[in-house]
Amino acid sequence: MEARFYREVESRQTVAKYLPKLLGFDSKERLLMVEDLGEAQDFTFLYSDGGRRLEEPEFNGLIHFLGALHTSLRGPEIAGAFPNTEMRILNHEHVFALPLRKDNGLDLDAITPGLSALAIRLQADPTYCGEVSSLGERYLNISRGVCLIHGDFFPGSWLRARQSVYVIDPEFCFYGPPEWDLGVMAAHLYFAGQSPSSINGLFSRYAEVASLDRSLALQFAGVEIMRRLIGVAQLPAKFSLERKAEFLQLSGALVTKGRAA
Repeated sequence: MEARFYREVESRQTVAKYLPKLLGFDSKERLLMVEDLGEAQDFTFLYSDGGRRLEEPEFNGLIHFLGALHTSLRGPEIAGAFPNTEMRILNHEHVFALPLRKDNGLDLDAITPGLSALAIRLQADPTYCGEVSSLGERYLNISRGVCLIHGDFFPGSWLRARQSVYVIDPEFCFYGPPEWDLGVMAAHLYFAGQSPSSINGLFSRYAEVASLDRSLALQFAGVEIMRRLIGVAQLPAKFSLERKAEFLQLSGALVTKGRAA
């Protein structure tokens, strides 16, 4: 799927300019060879206290990439080429199901003492869990897909190289709701301590080129916040228990109301 993504977008310059070029693919070995961008850094430094914020050109570039991707890759042919069923099922389990399963075997207190109690509180909230389950069904239902999406659009998939911003790792791509990409990006802007105006700017600037359901995007953002704190794919960040409690409270507001608390 990742190789297919690179090949599909290479003729669409508005999208391809943000990606390294695909140089080769061995389907038997499932081995990709992509362009070397030289010295580069991903954007996980955004989680650090006092860390550098997203520069305006980088922020605009990421939004432009999503808008170009979501508007230029639509229709039955794209939908049929990008079901990515196995990866989507795997990601659904890790994002929507496992974190809220009481017997998931995760020792959250080994990560942050007291985190297990916060997780149990969410796991015992039927309204929250019901909304997450419904959102998970929306994520899995490819018949409700709108366009090709990146699927894992967070700072670990963004690179600063050649004095520009690049996007990598589209292995979770599929034909789905554009709000998933926007929600994931919004969640990590919250984690990075970006201002509320940055969150609003993400949606307003995107809306200039493509339509979106803002409430759905915010609900997906709430799910992403939750799974990064009480799921397997932990953030490379050292938040205090108090800060994690604030984020999980925000997740509750976003998931159940589709808006910030």
